[in-house]
Amino acid sequence: MSLESGQLVFVKDEVEGWLPATVGATNGQGEDMSLELVHEDGRTETVSKVSDEWLQRGDPSCLKGVEDMVKMDILTVGSVLHNLRTRYANQDIYTSVGSILAAINPYVLIPSLYDENCMNLYANMATDAGAPPHPYELMELAYRGLITDHRSQSVLISGESGAGKTETTKYLLSYLSHRSSTMEKERREAVPSVEQRRNSIGGRFSVEDSVVMSNPVMEAFANAKTTRNHNSSRFGKYIQVTLHASGVVTGGRVTTYLLEKTRVARQLAGERSYHVFYQLCQGADDDLRARLGLKEAAEFRSLTGGGCVEIDSMDDAEGFSETARCMESIGIGSEAKEGVFRVVAAVLHLLNVEFDMVDIPGQDVGSKVSERGEDSSLSWASKLLGVKPDQLEEALVARFINPGGFGSSDFVVVPSSPLVAASARDAVAKALYSSLFDWLVEKINLTLTAAMNSKTAANTSNRFIGLLDIFGFEAFGTNSLEQLLINYANERLQQQFNAFVFKLEEEEFAKQGLSKVYVEHCRVEFADNDDVLRLLEGKPQGILSLLKEESTLKTGTGLKLGKRYRQAFKGNDRFALPRARGGSRAGTEATFGIVHFAGEVIYDATEFVEKNKDEVPTALHDLVLSSNDREDTSWSS
Repeated sequence: MSLESGQLVFVKDEVEGWLPATVGATNGQGEDMSLELVHEDGRTETVSKVSDEWLQRGDPSCLKGVEDMVKMDILTVGSVLHNLRTRYANQDIYTSVGSILAAINPYVLIPSLYDENCMNLYANMATDAGAPPHPYELMELAYRGLITDHRSQSVLISGESGAGKTETTKYLLSYLSHRSSTMEKERREAVPSVEQRRNSIGGRFSVEDSVVMSNPVMEAFANAKTTRNHNSSRFGKYIQVTLHASGVVTGGRVTTYLLEKTRVARQLAGERSYHVFYQLCQGADDDLRARLGLKEAAEFRSLTGGGCVEIDSMDDAEGFSETARCMESIGIGSEAKEGVFRVVAAVLHLLNVEFDMVDIPGQDVGSKVSERGEDSSLSWASKLLGVKPDQLEEALVARFINPGGFGSSDFVVVPSSPLVAASARDAVAKALYSSLFDWLVEKINLTLTAAMNSKTAANTSNRFIGLLDIFGFEAFGTNSLEQLLINYANERLQQQFNAFVFKLEEEEFAKQGLSKVYVEHCRVEFADNDDVLRLLEGKPQGILSLLKEESTLKTGTGLKLGKRYRQAFKGNDRFALPRARGGSRAGTEATFGIVHFAGEVIYDATEFVEKNKDEVPTALHDLVLSSNDREDTSWSS
């Protein structure tokens, strides 16, 4: 590394990552060089044996902050980090990297950053205008690309949990709705209330409203508080917004991925279940509370597992009103809304059912429901599900096994222990909630499709703007199958990012015979994660393929799977074993680590197989399907 007196450098720091310093006097060259460093606080130190591991050259422009880091001459980690830090300190939370927008969550509302005047600024900017980096700028580029190039566009939103992906998705959708509205004369009036923003034809909501307001509904039913984020998306979604050739939004479709069903039944310390459970308990009026048998949230076992019922920054009663209003905006009327809330309440009551042990002479230990009676959890769950209490209890406390195998009509009733009965209870509760969420998403899609009038539909192309909002990378104290799948998805996104930003650019230089120029002047070192993906999705031996195989075995368990992982991937640089303090190996045989692109994560495979099977006992499945409330819960609006 060649350094001169007065040059900006960055010095490795355990707390801040990299800190700026200025080179004072230098002595010698190469490995024998020693130099004096002057730090920001005025300290000076003399160092020898300069190494790239702890000292990097810096770009002076980062000290003031550069809007687009592509314009920086020296793109070292220290320069990039300090540029982001400088801009963040000035409340400039957005920074461009060419066509990429980097965002740092301020966790406070910055005045005027997302108002209508700001939207108009980006809508009216020239193609080469120097407007500050912003999600609106990104959506404007996608919007113009679709109209002028006649090609569909997509915006990929990635980042760690709590980075602000969900909020960014809202801003992007709001801006797209604004741009669409300004294209039609009759939609240019900005009216704030939901009730007044109805389409004048048939009292329906506009397409733009339906697209924007579907988001809060999905948040209520699929977002929750985690230890890192009070409004964490516990699912992934891809939103496709279709547009007319003129730039008017004509419809859309939402595809969801990997709803975290286990959160319905239990949560880690400091976390909550999904927002809608708490909203319903806090916001329902007296009549609805009476019809659903609701109590305070703290009285439902499934809402207290994380030891966190209330959030200081969140008003659950107000959230309930907002959720109900937005459900109306996507075509869910009063009767349908109550049908939805009946299922939510049924899940709460079902998860409050507890079991006592029963000794059965000559048989295995059995169980019975701890509490019965008109106001019991069993009674309310049965009533709301449209089944008889005796039938529900029987399906929970016994298993129906077919010893004759497929095609046989002979069944043997096997008593379930309290632990097995509780597992069956949790399984059906998770399945009910998951089915409800799927129904809501399909209702959103039907509404977005129906919102197109025949004239617009006839002139609609297949072009769309897609928004992918998926979970951020996760590493908690305890990481199970949910975290593995979330991090796998993030590895895939990182691979796409690497291909788009680095590999395609290198290939383009090679096509033009400029490989040497690229290597000498343009190449940026990046962490390739192809080897991590080979570990995860390799066949016949990969993390996921072995999980699938173990799940098909009658005797398959998470512990056995963990042992198989340790044996199969021993020596793989991306596979690690937990370490205790002092460097010795630690953890059970079910624990293992993966060195992801974002860092090492230790997983516990104990429940991998059970969660992957995701089985609902046949008797419970059939009982719910036989509900006398099924016609009522078709929920047509």
